[in-house]
Amino acid sequence: MKIAVTYSSIYGASAYYAELLADKLGIIAQDLNDIDKLDADVLFHFGGLYAGTINGLKKACSLLPEDRLFVLCTVGLADPGKERTRDEIMKLSGKILKDRKYKVFSLRGDMDYSKLTIRHSAMMWALVKVLKAKKNRTEEDEALIETYGGKLDFKNPDAILPIVRFAESLEE
Repeated sequence: MKIAVTYSSIYGASAYYAELLADKLGIIAQDLNDIDKLDADVLFHFGGLYAGTINGLKKACSLLPEDRLFVLCTVGLADPGKERTRDEIMKLSGKILKDRKYKVFSLRGDMDYSKLTIRHSAMMWALVKVLKAKKNRTEEDEALIETYGGKLDFKNPDAILPIVRFAESLEE
């Protein structure tokens, strides 16, 4: 079974996890921007969650025939251990992946406000402003408000282990 690992990373967390998986599988992770064609039975794509989108998902889907397994690995700040986060990710991914065989894993990334693009910086400013006005804030809301302008790092190399086990089970 031929497995491919791709990523679409703006700030590096998706690339970080993709490279960890590829290293464990003895293959090379590829930046989605550098790929025009893909020959694989299974594709593991790592894409960041940004303002209601999954980075690179549409392009990654277009590279793999619909009858092959697509494994989406999202990377974001929200805690995938929470049902609400998982539901939102499944809703987002399901819109694009609905007609194919797929599996979704979700990982936590990082954010360094000093490295954000102007657009993303403006979006975060607006989000924090909305969160401050919110009456019933969640723990994540509070964390975003408290760390605004600084750094957040939730990356965990052990979080990749369930994905490694799943990939290895496909090769058996």
